[in-house]
Amino acid sequence: HGRAMEEYKPVRWKPTFRAWVYDDVTPEVRTSGPSAPCDLRRRFAPNDDSWSAAQLHQAMEEQRSLLPTVPFYLYDDFELLDGTQFNATSSLDRLQRCTKAAGISLHRYEFAEWWFLHALLRHPWRRRQAVDATLFVVPIFFSLEQRTHGICGHESQQILRTVHKTPLFRASATAHLLLAPTVRRLADRAVYQLLTAEPAVVWATFER
Repeated sequence: HGRAMEEYKPVRWKPTFRAWVYDDVTPEVRTSGPSAPCDLRRRFAPNDDSWSAAQLHQAMEEQRSLLPTVPFYLYDDFELLDGTQFNATSSLDRLQRCTKAAGISLHRYEFAEWWFLHALLRHPWRRRQAVDATLFVVPIFFSLEQRTHGICGHESQQILRTVHKTPLFRASATAHLLLAPTVRRLADRAVYQLLTAEPAVVWATFER
């Protein structure tokens, strides 16, 4: 946000934070009604030292409560095709121990998939029954598994193969979400071809 920082250089108190507020949070489309975005630029001007980060956070949370929710189902506690049992919490714990033993920190942007799943486990939008959800999240860790050169296993490939055969996937492939920077170089050829045969699957990626 160099442009915003340069534009508001005279601001002395928390200039970086205020430039971020001005540059990123201001709504692009103005609407009316209870779900209209709050005008953060007007309420929290970057050249005004009277507001605090806590006040901004409260305003954002109040606005967030007015937005539509996305109830999601996270694939968890199910048997994989190889006969092993998948549990999201156990997998997170195992991968955390494994990376620590390998001397690799999880605090890297490449491992966003680990933090993404960690946050979803206790998210208020999570639904325990698939019938109550509109989005279905498939937990995979391709980046982490590649970065550790296989010492933490290749569970993601089994997860994808298993999910692909479920009635839920066959009925609602378009509502399935997978988070991964890429699959072509992280998954074996069979898994890659299997997934790209479903062009309507929602692919999410992450970057630095």
